[in-house]
Amino acid sequence: MRRLVLFLAAVPVAMLANGIRITALILVGHYVGVREAGGLVHDVSGYVLYAIALGALFLVRRWLTPRAQRSQPPIAIPVPVR
Repeated sequence: MRRLVLFLAAVPVAMLANGIRITALILVGHYVGVREAGGLVHDVSGYVLYAIALGALFLVRRWLTPRAQRSQPPIAIPVPVR
């Protein structure tokens, strides 16, 4: 169930990130110039917002993980030696 919720959360997170990016590009185009908004700002904003959206998905994953699981160290599985 957690995986499904995380998968479904990707859509609104991506839409929100793109909405923020589009709004920022429109503001840069309006106040600075369309040429500047279409160049480096356009390219860099894509990478920055991609990283922010990925971080948001990690936060969603953390919220979906029960606290008991977060505080426990990973379980070591013994490997048979031949």
